[in-house]
Amino acid sequence: VLALSLDASLFFLSRFSEQHSEGWSLQQNVDTLMRRTGHTVTISGALIAIAFFGTFIMPEKNLQGMAMALGICAICGVFATLSLVPSVLLVAGKMLTGTVVRSSSRADVELDGGRIR
Repeated sequence: VLALSLDASLFFLSRFSEQHSEGWSLQQNVDTLMRRTGHTVTISGALIAIAFFGTFIMPEKNLQGMAMALGICAICGVFATLSLVPSVLLVAGKMLTGTVVRSSSRADVELDGGRIR
């Protein structure tokens, strides 16, 4: 369930980064994310929840309890991802998409007998 939420969040962030590099505004970027990527995340989360709920038909009581708990957790994870990730992107999107400044001296590193010059 944690992997589902992390995977969906990374999917959102990679799409957000791609669209930001194309010059999209922050609001337009998040709106498009919710329309396109939100649908994909919802479907994948629903399929995971259905798979967990499917184990409810097993005759073992322990597996039935686990099936209900994991199915509900998968649904809650999808709802949390669909509500929290876009909110964080709207609030902190500018900080997450800042440019990285790298010094040119790092590119000029040479190895001389195992020592860095």
